[in-house]
Amino acid sequence: MPKNTSYRVDVLTQRVKNDISNIVQFATEFEDEFVKIGVDEDYKRIQAAQKKNFETLNKMLARDKELDTLCEKVFEEKILGNLSEERFLKLSEKYEEEQFELKAQIKNMRKIVAEEKNHELNANGFLQIVRKYSEIEKLTLR
Repeated sequence: MPKNTSYRVDVLTQRVKNDISNIVQFATEFEDEFVKIGVDEDYKRIQAAQKKNFETLNKMLARDKELDTLCEKVFEEKILGNLSEERFLKLSEKYEEEQFELKAQIKNMRKIVAEEKNHELNANGFLQIVRKYSEIEKLTLR
């Protein structure tokens, strides 16, 4: 049967304040190392994924513009009489279908990139939180 142990509140409070103070001091003196410990590989993975997704989004946006240009050219060729009605309809439908799907993918990728950016901001705010508590005078429940 476990033995009931009691501790004085003032002793516990001082110990917690000292521990927090030591962490903040370490974070201040060794900021880079502290960030590595706090965020480390997960942050690097998120940054790599964010870069990849941002590049993918830019490629999608470029293809969207390219499809607009292709649609204009197909229309111009039709007007100039260089393209049959049947071929015009096939190409128009193909480009419009691709663009419709692409717009949905772009919308989804923008959401992913925004979420990753938000996560990055949270990671960057990590040290700001630590700095906020650099001089704790009183412990509270909040």
